[in-house]
Amino acid sequence: MSAAFLVLGNQLFAPEHLPCPDGSKRPIVFMKEDTGLCTHFRYHKHKIQFFLSAMRKYAKELRDSGFQVHYEKLGDSEGSFEEALLSFLRKNRSERLEYFEIEDKFFEIRIEKSLSKAGIAFSSHESPMFL
Repeated sequence: MSAAFLVLGNQLFAPEHLPCPDGSKRPIVFMKEDTGLCTHFRYHKHKIQFFLSAMRKYAKELRDSGFQVHYEKLGDSEGSFEEALLSFLRKNRSERLEYFEIEDKFFEIRIEKSLSKAGIAFSSHESPMFL
């Protein structure tokens, strides 16, 4: 069973924190910049620029550490975050998605509902961000 790992913009942990659900095989990582998340609150433009820049550099760090990373920039795909995620999972024949605890519960519920509806198994890992 092929697994993928979702990394959100506030979860840019050191690569060694990413679990390998298939034993020693590293999962393909999905990252996506999302207009909805960037505009959910009225953020300063510099904060958004810093946030997206950090995500892009982290994706490069993961690649340099041997991870395969699927990264979508703003405008790379149309539709919602969930639609892009499901499309990625189908294309990669991933039958399971793993992720760190999602801090924003409204977003976690949206992701889990989409995965359940699509029949994709999922599991959450304890976040290294919390004590």
